[in-house]
Amino acid sequence: MLLSVLMVLRLLFEVARAILVDGASFPEVLSP
Repeated sequence: MLLSVLMVLRLLFEVARAILVDGASFPEVLSP
């Protein structure tokens, strides 16, 4: 249960990061 939730959150994070990088072009803000 918990593992599946973490996998979904990770997937959503990756998609959101890709959208932000492609749409807003702020790699310097998103990079650690």
